[in-house]
Amino acid sequence: AAGIHHNDWIFGLADSGAMGSARMRRYLEALPDGVSELYVHPARERPAEYPPHYDSRGEFEALIDPAAAEIITRRGIRTLPFAGLSAAF
Repeated sequence: AAGIHHNDWIFGLADSGAMGSARMRRYLEALPDGVSELYVHPARERPAEYPPHYDSRGEFEALIDPAAAEIITRRGIRTLPFAGLSAAF
């Protein structure tokens, strides 16, 4: 009612710090209709404030994985940053 746009689904929240390429590809293959958020915090190096188990580099690699890009193309998935969600509607 207030005109605030939001995602319909979120995937990866329970996998925080462990969204590697294989997991990312599984989510991309199974995305439902609607707006989905893939919860990742990628970085080339794990920030000091992140827990030791958090694999920021793995999440970064998942986002640039050529196999993930192929799934996105094949399935016609439209990607955008969260900040761009309002402009998409």
